[in-house]
Amino acid sequence: RKRMAVVDAADFEQYRDLIEADPAEQARLVDAILINVTSFFRDRAAWEALAEQVVPAIVDSRASGVPIRVWSAGCASGEEAYSLAMVFAEHLGIDGFIERVKIFATDVDDDALAQARAALYPESRMEAVSAERRERFFTPTPEGCQFRADMRRCVVF
Repeated sequence: RKRMAVVDAADFEQYRDLIEADPAEQARLVDAILINVTSFFRDRAAWEALAEQVVPAIVDSRASGVPIRVWSAGCASGEEAYSLAMVFAEHLGIDGFIERVKIFATDVDDDALAQARAALYPESRMEAVSAERRERFFTPTPEGCQFRADMRRCVVF
């Protein structure tokens, strides 16, 4: 409805005709639908519950050495997938994380996935990551902070 109002489409049929005829409007509609609101540890209370209750329950439910698979749906530019990686690594240790955990992260936005694969975040996007986590899980670069390469291999976009 928002895009319909912008282009003065009187009804859904008129708007459908427009998007069928105009690839640029198709792209604008997709951009309007994709939210891409993300950050490291967004909704702190949920992440605390995940770290304190959910991750230990997942790890405890599997025998030692049994792989753990996690899916991050709608991962946008990767902050939530890498937040998951940090939480599991804090519980299992980095070596345990690398040996056992594979995080599959998906999104419909190819540009966001490219950013996620690069795992490079400017300082402005690192506000929710504590100094301790930055030191442990990121490498500083002139462009910002890059998630650890050894752990990044465990996150598949």
